[in-house]
Amino acid sequence: MIDQEPYSLHETWETPLISEMSAGGSPSPVWKIGGKNWRIVIFPKGYKEEKNYLSIFLMSPKIQAAHKVEFVIRTQGGSKIKSEQCSYTFSQAVPNRGFFQFIPLNELDQYT
Repeated sequence: MIDQEPYSLHETWETPLISEMSAGGSPSPVWKIGGKNWRIVIFPKGYKEEKNYLSIFLMSPKIQAAHKVEFVIRTQGGSKIKSEQCSYTFSQAVPNRGFFQFIPLNELDQYT
């Protein structure tokens, strides 16, 4: 059972270098929050048709019941900071949500 809804996640992940990430998606470690397993997956060359941007998603692959989740994904460590905030309902049918166009690939070096 989740203590609150919407449910706020607060975790930090130090990623590998973008150049070392798999184009098919590089996952974070798993975080257990509210009895659910969560992770972030980065697609350094975009997700599906979106090839000009780094894409990033929050996932809970084994979620069963629908839950509203508020989250912020923010970069740290570069000369620029990118931050996106949103609220989505995660469910068994939709276990991941995020940003297809998080950072343009031609600007990645400014954020890392």
